[in-house]
Amino acid sequence: FDGYLSYDIALGVVSYLFRETDYMPWYPAVMAFDKLDYILKGTPLQSQMRRFIRMMVRRLHVTYGMEVLPNDGVLEHFVRELGIDWTCRVGDQRCLNYAYNQLQTSDNIPKPLDITFMCNGLKGAGRAPLFVSLHRRFRASTDQADRLRILDGLTCSPDVKLLVDLLQSTLGSEIQYRSHERSRIYSNMWTRTTGGLEAMMQFIVQLYNDIRSV
Repeated sequence: FDGYLSYDIALGVVSYLFRETDYMPWYPAVMAFDKLDYILKGTPLQSQMRRFIRMMVRRLHVTYGMEVLPNDGVLEHFVRELGIDWTCRVGDQRCLNYAYNQLQTSDNIPKPLDITFMCNGLKGAGRAPLFVSLHRRFRASTDQADRLRILDGLTCSPDVKLLVDLLQSTLGSEIQYRSHERSRIYSNMWTRTTGGLEAMMQFIVQLYNDIRSV
């Protein structure tokens, strides 16, 4: 189309990132990848796109690793988080297992990585106990920033049943959510997980049936 750049050209330019480990050029790239990944969700092209990203992010991931170092600056924190998040997001099993194991064994995950580890550590079979444990931590916390980080992590889960349970918990009085926390959960369902749309639809249908039965 006139006025539009071909994806062949755009991805050809972006392929420069195969050799790049600096945060500044990676940040705008992953913002575009995030939107493209959302657009391609559920299509065969998504898996092709993720393979392309996986190859590009490998150098970044190998360079910075998975652990925060004492002499890291702010940009090192950011670029390591970016590398871990996308390596896990595109399905690298070692990355996913590492994130899960960190959540299981560490009580003091560095703040730059806690959302990334929560988000990716919940992906996979048998993660329900970890989800419940993190939600229990949310309920016990009085730190607003910590509570929001946990919600961002929980809503990454691909488990539709767990997400529906989380949505239903926002309607009762047993768990004291703040109004903006409820809004955070609802908005995250559209953006942070592949199961969020289905979970939201089930939640709405159940809510509608409950109202009709009154």
